[in-house]
Amino acid sequence: MANFAVNMNHHIRQILIAAVLLLVCAGSTAAQPPQDKAPFRNGFGGGMMLNAGWLFGDIEQLQYEAGGFTTGIGGQVKVGLGEHFRIGSEGYVLSAPRMGNGSYIELGWGGVLADFCWRKGRFIPYLGFTVGGGSRKVFLMFEGSGSDWLPEGKTFFNRQAFMAIAPFAGMEFALTESMHLNFNLQWLNALSSSGRLLPSGPCLQVGFSFTH
Repeated sequence: MANFAVNMNHHIRQILIAAVLLLVCAGSTAAQPPQDKAPFRNGFGGGMMLNAGWLFGDIEQLQYEAGGFTTGIGGQVKVGLGEHFRIGSEGYVLSAPRMGNGSYIELGWGGVLADFCWRKGRFIPYLGFTVGGGSRKVFLMFEGSGSDWLPEGKTFFNRQAFMAIAPFAGMEFALTESMHLNFNLQWLNALSSSGRLLPSGPCLQVGFSFTH
């Protein structure tokens, strides 16, 4: 339980630090009066995103159901091409403590994205997809505890690369000409040579994007 608390405190600190940074950035531009319509520049924009999701899947070799709640942080950048089309990239790091004894599943992934957006006043809904890859790291301890220095039995560690295909839909709201509040709902599909594997499932990203 001690190790679980340490892991949770680490994730909470990450989220709080990211939230403070986002609030500082928001405060620096909040003084700018918003316009009646939200202009979108054919330049570029991006920002940091907080990530939370529920990923499904099991580890067949261990007959272990490994799905569950995950938290993380990442970001994205997009370049406007014309009135509706954007391309860019994004990447995230997610982690999930398991079993309360120091076990965990971590993954980092990213890729190239493309989306199609519309402009309705201050609102900018969009649809798109990301293609890329990542790495999954699994540490599972079925006996013992990670809070001591004793040898443990039935402990497994594995690292595996995967291909990521992630369709998404989202909404930006223009707070000012240069700062947008961004909500993005994404479904991560992780693929390997053996087929679909953990992690796969929905993720919600929330953050601010700054356009130039």
